[in-house]
Amino acid sequence: MSSKRENFFKYIPHFIIISSLAFSIAYSFTIRPPLNVDAKAHQRIAINLAAGNGYWEQVPPNKDFDRAIGRSGPLLEFWMAGVYKVFNAHVSLIWIIHALMHAATAFLIYRLSLLLFGQIKSRLPAVSAALIYGWYPDLIESTSMLMTETSFLFLLVLTIFLFLRYHQKKNIYLLIFFSISFGLTYLARSAVSFVYLVFLGYFIWHKQWKHLIISFVIVLAVLAPWIIRNYKTFGAFIPSRIYGFYTLYVGNHEGASGENEIEKLTD
Repeated sequence: MSSKRENFFKYIPHFIIISSLAFSIAYSFTIRPPLNVDAKAHQRIAINLAAGNGYWEQVPPNKDFDRAIGRSGPLLEFWMAGVYKVFNAHVSLIWIIHALMHAATAFLIYRLSLLLFGQIKSRLPAVSAALIYGWYPDLIESTSMLMTETSFLFLLVLTIFLFLRYHQKKNIYLLIFFSISFGLTYLARSAVSFVYLVFLGYFIWHKQWKHLIISFVIVLAVLAPWIIRNYKTFGAFIPSRIYGFYTLYVGNHEGASGENEIEKLTD
C-alpha cells in the first residue's frame, strides 16, 4: 500500500507543474488584463531598448531625470527587449514566458522541499509546497502582467536551490551558477541585497574565504555593466535604481500620501 502511495506522489509533481503552466496561460489569454501604470512603463522601456534607444522611458530622453531609473528592474525590461527584438512587441509572448517561469518555479520549490525535508520519506511536504505555489491565484494572475514579480521569484528560488546544492557538494561550478543567479536576482529586485548578507555570513562562518571572494567577484561582474552605464549616464554610483531607502521615507514624513512621490527625488 505504501509503495502505491509513493508511486502516486511520484507523478503528482508532473501534474502540478503542467497544470500550473496551463492555468497561467489560460488566465492570461482569457482575461487579457490591461497594462497597469507600472506595466506600461516597463513596456515603454523594453520597446525603447529593442529599438536601440537605450534604457529610457521617454524618447528623446530627459537625462536630468527620466522615470526609467526609478522603476523596478532593470532585468525585466532587458529580457523583454530581447524578446521584442526577435519577435516584435507582442505582450502575449511575455505571458507565455511568465507562465513557463511560474511552472519552473513550482518545480524548483518541489526540488527545494525535497532537499529541506530529505529526512522525511514521504513526498507530501514537497508536493504540498509546489501545489500551493503553482495554484495560488495571485501568483497565477501576476504572470499575466508585465511586472517583475514572476521573474524575481523564479530567480530567487533558483538562487536558494543552487546555494543549498552548493552547501551539500561544495562544488565550484555550483558556486559560480549560484553567484550568477544571485546577481540576476538583484537586477530583478534590488531589495534582495539583504539576503546576500546571509550567504556572506555562511562563507565567513565556514571560513570559505576563497569561495567568498569568487562569489563576490562574480556577483560584482554581473552588476558591473549596469553600474557602469548609470555612472556614465548620470555621473553617480547607482547600483540598481534611485529609490534605495527612499521608500522608507515615502510614508514617514509630514504630508505623505503613501505613494512614490518620484518628483521629490530630484529635491
